[in-house]
Amino acid sequence: DRDATPGYGNMQAIAGAGCRQDSITLPAVGTTIKYQASVEGLDPDGSVEPIDGVRVKFQTEDVGGDSIQGSYEMFATTQDGGLIFGPDERDPSVPLLAGNYTVTLYPPLDGDFEAARVTGITITDPGGGVPISGQVFQLERKRPVTGTIVTMASGRAVGSVSLEAYPIYAEGASASAGAISRFNSTQSDEDGLFDLPLDRGAYDLLFMPDPSSHFPWVWENGVSVGEGDVLLDVELPDPVSLRADVVDAAGEPVEGAEIKVYRIISSPVPEEPEQVRQVGKSSTQADGSFVLFIAP
Repeated sequence: DRDATPGYGNMQAIAGAGCRQDSITLPAVGTTIKYQASVEGLDPDGSVEPIDGVRVKFQTEDVGGDSIQGSYEMFATTQDGGLIFGPDERDPSVPLLAGNYTVTLYPPLDGDFEAARVTGITITDPGGGVPISGQVFQLERKRPVTGTIVTMASGRAVGSVSLEAYPIYAEGASASAGAISRFNSTQSDEDGLFDLPLDRGAYDLLFMPDPSSHFPWVWENGVSVGEGDVLLDVELPDPVSLRADVVDAAGEPVEGAEIKVYRIISSPVPEEPEQVRQVGKSSTQADGSFVLFIAP
């Protein structure tokens, strides 16, 4: 018998026992509670600093009473010294329904702090329109993955290598509390040195030398980023050149066609599927020719 509060998110509702009803979407029902909180970064020396630009997601699955079971989501952003602002950019608070929430925090990808998921945030109505305040979410610094990229044959440093880090997500893994692995990228300097800060987790790393170097792409799989720094030295093998021509049905050369090469990697575990990894790309010239330099 309470008024609905439109505009503050959606509640996914399913009719209770005894009713045959497909899933429906309803406006969030009930009185919203003002939740005031902030986000700060935790430095190794114990000092803290506010973080602006953090995307914050509040989610609960236990909204509703005996007859309706629903979920509720609210999105917010930090600003003005790490304060969390909801839909009203003038009000440093988030309108939430009573429930037990999971809070996911995504700081800027190019920043120094890692994403995190916090569970067990319980919101109850204190009554009288009084806001809930005082919660501070702390994010730890990313862990650096550093190293040098050299040639396998001579140990010569290779600069201007693009590096991409792809998170490894275990199949069927649940959304548990803790750090959240995210994609990130960087480039090595002229001395082959690279420094890539990453959230904690497991990654497959792809090293892509400048095409003019004629060195092949290299994958480093299953790199674990944990509590300490990760030192990774990468060796680029001498390439195998793949040359061919692309023509149309009339035998005329095709210019500008994009060529990609993939390698199938068999898993040592029979139950696990094979993996497909891109190991190079190129494009055809005016005469339809292309050349690719790939690892043996």
